[in-house]
Amino acid sequence: MLSLPELQTLRVNTVGNAFIEIAYKQYPNMVCVFSATNGAENGSSINWAEDIAKAIAFQLGVEVLELRFFDLQTRTSYSAGFGGAGGFQFDEIEFVPHPHRGIYAKAWTTIRCPDYIIKDFNIFLDGDPHQDSLMLSS
Repeated sequence: MLSLPELQTLRVNTVGNAFIEIAYKQYPNMVCVFSATNGAENGSSINWAEDIAKAIAFQLGVEVLELRFFDLQTRTSYSAGFGGAGGFQFDEIEFVPHPHRGIYAKAWTTIRCPDYIIKDFNIFLDGDPHQDSLMLSS
């Protein structure tokens, strides 16, 4: 697993013996940003958002719904990429309570990624960082 200054890392089990590795950082106001550091065998970070959020919340000693989660999706975990080298997508994930699973990812809203987050996660951006403006919500 990677060792990254300023970022925490986790390995989250997905299906069977598969897993997804993520890096995450908690910011003020209970904001938490995560990014996959490998391509999961059984999907991407969006596919495993609930499991990732639960694992991070457990590590931080809080409940999932106490945090605001954001997923920074890069070519590190999406080989197709987002507009070539350096391209990425940044989504806020809305979690809601679920009677059987604890939480459910209800919505993903693509928003403009703040510069300080791009700087913190730059190791996963393989080129000049840029966000596709066509993906942004109005």
